[in-house]
Order: sequence, then C-alpha cells, then structure tokens
Amino acid sequence: MVSLNYNSMNHRKLISKKAWNFSKGKTGSKKLPRNSSEFVNTQGFSIPVKIGRCISRYGKQVNVVTLDKFENPIEPPVKCSLRANLDHIVVGDIVRFSDDGESNIILSVDDRKSIIERINSQGKIKLLAANVDQMIIVTSPKFKQELIMLDRYLITSELIGVKALIIINKHDLLQNNKKLKEFTADFYRRYNKIGYEILQTSTFNEKGFEELQDHLKRQNSIFTGQSGVGKSSIIKTLLPDEDIKIGTQRSHSPLGRHTTSVARWYFLDNGGAIIDSPGIRSFGLKRLTSDELEKGFVEISKNAKSCQFRNCKHQTEPNCSVKDAVQQGKISTQRLNSFHYILNEVSLRNG
Repeated sequence: MVSLNYNSMNHRKLISKKAWNFSKGKTGSKKLPRNSSEFVNTQGFSIPVKIGRCISRYGKQVNVVTLDKFENPIEPPVKCSLRANLDHIVVGDIVRFSDDGESNIILSVDDRKSIIERINSQGKIKLLAANVDQMIIVTSPKFKQELIMLDRYLITSELIGVKALIIINKHDLLQNNKKLKEFTADFYRRYNKIGYEILQTSTFNEKGFEELQDHLKRQNSIFTGQSGVGKSSIIKTLLPDEDIKIGTQRSHSPLGRHTTSVARWYFLDNGGAIIDSPGIRSFGLKRLTSDELEKGFVEISKNAKSCQFRNCKHQTEPNCSVKDAVQQGKISTQRLNSFHYILNEVSLRNG
C-alpha cells in the first residue's frame, strides 16, 4: 500500500479537499488498472486504493466489502460515496475505492461479465445486478397464471448467457390440493423437457434444500421472482444467521408478504454468493429484435431454423416448422402463445 504524499499536520484538511474533488468527479481516468494500488488525483496526491464488491446500494451510498485476489471477502463492509460520473453502480459490481482511513470514495468500476436489467413501469432501463453466473427463478403453485413473466426471466438468462434454475417453492401447498398438484406436474414436465433444471422446495420442511446447496456452490446466483413467492424465506433458510426479514402470512392467503426493498449480496461459505432481489409485479424486457426474442425461446429457436421463411413469425405463414412442432408435441402451445404475446409487446415498444 502506498502512503499519502502530504504532511501529517494537514491530514484532515487535505482528506476533506480530496473527498470533495472525488465527489465532483474531478479526478483522473474513469477506470483503474486491475493491479493498481494507488490513485493520483488532479492535485497530484497519491491515495491508497482497494478492490471491493458492491453488496448493497442506498441512493448515493454504497456498501462495499474488500476482496482478496480471488474475490473472497477479507474485511467488514464499509460505506462509500460515489464519484459524480459513476451513478450506475449496481449490486455485484467489482469496484476500486479510496482507503484513506477517513472517507471512502468509489473511483472506478471493473468491466462486468454479465448485467441483469429490466424495463420499469416508466419505460426506463433499471439495472438489477452485475457479475451473475446463475439466475434462480422462484415461483409458486399459486402463481400458475404468471408463466409469461417466468418466460421473460428465461429470455433474459438466455440472451446474457447465464444458467437458469427454476424453483417451485411452497411445495407444502400441494398437500391435499389435486388441481395444484396437476398444474405443478404439467409445469415440471413442460419446462424440464425444454432443458431447464427445476427444483421443488419448501421452507417448512426444507425439502429440496440439499440439492439447492449443490447448485449454489462456486456460483454467483441472483434470486428473482414475483413478490410473495418466498425468495427471502429461502435465503433466510440458507443463511439463518443473517438479519433477513420475512413477511408474516396474510390471514386469507398462505403466501408471505414481500419484504426485500433493495438488492443485497450475501457471501456463502461454499465459495458462491447469492443476491436477494426485490420482488416485482412485472418484468419488462428491454428493446429486442424478433431474432433476439426467438433466441430467448430455446425450443422455438431450434425448430425455426427449418421454417420456409427466414422472418417467419410462426403465426399464419406456410411451411412453419414451429407450428408443426407444436402439433407434434415438441413445443407447448403455452410457450408459443407466450412468444407471440411478448413479440407483440416488444413490437409495440419498438414502434
């Protein structure tokens, strides 16, 4: 670590001056070399730099955990302020921050290997998390009418190239409920046939948790899904010592209330990490071409290669291999309907 180049008598005064310069974005380059151990600002002061992981963000304040060269946590979290030109820091980002003992300022953000984003209700892109290896999509038998939202998550995982794991939580709801059992069995067959791994879990008896632990090893996993499906309950079961709030059940519903308001990164002992993301009622996709959307439906993309027309929308076109695959039971009607619904949604957004 390189010491600061100023007289110790003026330590506090210069720290304050440098912190103001950082916050106003009056520093040098936007990105530091990965092996950099110091930062030199425009006044020529050399400031020690650490590498860390953003584990949560509240407005302009970011909680950062210092990492070793293997990206393992080695120090407790510290609060950092942002430089003016670094607004888009998100949970999971690897950052470089000043370490002068009095004020911590994030100086730069490393390149991301993946980024998960969605369109919010105002039509703006909202970043959810960075550097994720695996998207764990939590659903529940009670949300059987929300498969289009599940498909939106799967499209995202396919397009950014991260593994998707589907969890059917609240398995205990199936007890003595024939309709939910039939739906869950059909759901399992349909998505497992496509190639997605599916776990059935319950926090009441910890069903499926041993297998879930195996999926989490050495993976950075984000838990996604609608409000009330039990994401935070699952994470609380995985991390019993963490202060994770779980909503109490409504008197008229077995579904818990959503309590997570911001995304939060948790390190695991097995070398992995999990992100608890806020539950959302809708998951809008950013602007996509029809080709990109098709790639998000892996079984449709596979069969579309044999369609007569390259720009086939798999609706009324002749010699459509996708429609033939539906007739043959290779593609479910529900998935094709979901494709058409999202295609229309994307077309309207693209104008």
